[in-house]
Parts: sequence; structure tokens; C-alpha cells
Amino acid sequence: MKRHNQNKFTTPRKSTSLNTGNYTFHTLKTWPEYFQAIKSGKKKFEVRNDDRDFREGDVLILKEYDPVTKKYTGEEDYKSVGYILKGGQFGIKKGFVIMSLV
Repeated sequence: MKRHNQNKFTTPRKSTSLNTGNYTFHTLKTWPEYFQAIKSGKKKFEVRNDDRDFREGDVLILKEYDPVTKKYTGEEDYKSVGYILKGGQFGIKKGFVIMSLV
């Protein structure tokens, strides 16, 4: 995963992660039912493959993505990572993380 250092916030275009020095912005595809649950505040966690070096304080740029049309809907939401539970314990498969969204 290539990281880019920049002084101001911009949504990454070629990379899905943007490191600002203090924390990283991660752009993530999110299917409509999960996106809407996060946006409404009902879903306060995210389960992901641990392939991006997620850290507490990082910002998730959640982009609603329709897997049927294989297109983004244009809806976005931003959430900070509050806590990370790494896989390999408590029945969570190794290589995955559960992140609280704040």
C-alpha cells in the first residue's frame, strides 16, 4: 500500500490510504445496507481485512458502493477509528480487525 504525505486533506485518487503524518485517511467501499446503518448511527463498528495498518485515530472515508451495479452512489460518510480489536483472539479470524466508529 503506497502512502502519500500531504499538508492538507484531499480525498485520495490513486491510493486508498492517505497519511497526513498524525493519522491516515482510508477510503473504503461500503455496501448500501451497511453504509446506511453506519450513517444513521445504528452500526458503530466496522469489520475489515487488516491490510491497511489501521490505527486508532485514523479516519475512514466510507463511500457507498452498489455491488449490483458495481458503481459508487456518490454518498460518503467520515468516521474516526476509536478502538481496534485485532483478529487471532476472541473468535475473530487472524488477519481481520473490528474497529469502533466515533
